[in-house]
Amino acid sequence: MDKELISPYAVNSVAALVKEGLIVGSGDQLNPLGNTTRAEAAAFLHKIYDKYAK
Repeated sequence: MDKELISPYAVNSVAALVKEGLIVGSGDQLNPLGNTTRAEAAAFLHKIYDKYAK
């Protein structure tokens, strides 16, 4: 797991997003130092909309 690569201030927020299924990684990796693609950002926003806007 790459939890140690997540900035300390963001660990709880990232954990909450993972728990809610709003962000997913590849296997047990989130790649917190990588760049987010447009497709990944769109998928994230779509999940938020589906979960909370309806």
